[in-house]
Amino acid sequence: MRSPYSREAWLLIIGSALSAGVFMGSVQLLSPLYARRLGAGPSEIGGLSAAAALAYLLGSLAAGGLAGRLGVRRLMLLGIAVCGLGMGLGPVAVAMPRGAQYPMLLAAQVVSNIGAALKSVGLVAALAGVTAASLRTGAYAVHEAASGAAMLSGALVGGAMPALLAGALRANSEAPLPYALAIGINAALSLLALWPVMRVAERSAAATGGSARGRLSWDGALLLLILCGVGTTGAQAAAKAFGAVYLDQTWHVPTALIGSMVSVGLGASVAGALASGRLSRRMRNGQLMMLGSAGVGTGLLLLGMVPGVPAAATGLVLVYGVLGLWRPAYQAAQMEVAPPEGRAAVSGLSAMGMSAGFGAMSYGGGALAAGAGYPPVFVLGAAAAILAGILSLLLAARLGQRVQGSEDRGGPAAAARVATPGEVLTPRGAGAPEKDR
Repeated sequence: MRSPYSREAWLLIIGSALSAGVFMGSVQLLSPLYARRLGAGPSEIGGLSAAAALAYLLGSLAAGGLAGRLGVRRLMLLGIAVCGLGMGLGPVAVAMPRGAQYPMLLAAQVVSNIGAALKSVGLVAALAGVTAASLRTGAYAVHEAASGAAMLSGALVGGAMPALLAGALRANSEAPLPYALAIGINAALSLLALWPVMRVAERSAAATGGSARGRLSWDGALLLLILCGVGTTGAQAAAKAFGAVYLDQTWHVPTALIGSMVSVGLGASVAGALASGRLSRRMRNGQLMMLGSAGVGTGLLLLGMVPGVPAAATGLVLVYGVLGLWRPAYQAAQMEVAPPEGRAAVSGLSAMGMSAGFGAMSYGGGALAAGAGYPPVFVLGAAAAILAGILSLLLAARLGQRVQGSEDRGGPAAAARVATPGEVLTPRGAGAPEKDR
């Protein structure tokens, strides 16, 4: 069966998924556990997550401007390379004096997350440019499913690597060295993601409409979009920044088992992403975002209010799983809000909102966990997710009004509604529409 997506779309999806599998699947699982074995406590681990979020925010801001100069293909390549470099800085900390270890961990978080932001912003804009408007939510869902599968594999392998390396080195599994080596190996593997993106044709990359120079309208839809990203990603941070450490410290769950739990959640995120593509035929993106936010909130309530490993594992799996439903809808909503010439700018602003939410929850949650334990952090995250779900419904209504008004005038929304499956819609001045090959 012939794919409705172009060769360029698949290359972008593969490259992004490979990078995500290493960084978000393996390294983000291992990094807080590595930091703890270097002596970091809850507030220090929260500080690392907050620094990562701030760096992602700054990277997103820079990406909007760089896209107009480099093009989204080169922006993605730069992001993958910088992310790999940042991941490689973390293992250096184990060989440094104790007073210099935490600053090096901070540097690793900053550099890797700047790179991740450049890659992600470029990907959202690039995939929109090489995919027909009528297929866009489905393309983001395929990307999310591929990334989820890669992250599942990364979490499984990453969770098992410290114990395997400790055995090979005859070292204590609680020592930091096996974790440092595991992160270093993953940093090297992440550079494999450069190859698919390098094969994307320059002509296609140049026609993605990724310039940040387009004029944006700061209307209610854009503001709601950013606030939805702040709330849902802040809620997600409660689980991602503290879930593994909570299981490790409070319930003494082995690292390999924590990796398996995260992998189950990432497997569920693949199913959620595939469901997102199907549900988008019946529901608006804002409505899908509401479902995702509600699922994140439910998972966090299980983590925060029901004691025991089964409830914590179920909550963690649910948070990871429903994010697969939420992210494609959120990315597609960005392209609903953005004019063609402002795709990278809107993607960058949305990523900045997500970073702000993640950073606020990481920093505040670390301080809260140090004084009151981890469960209150999860309850706070659940409240943020519920608020984001309400705002998502308002966004759905606002975008519905915009689409109806555009169709009544025979505008861009009407064109998107009748786009043929193979048609790639390009902005004005970018050349004639192409057909997917």
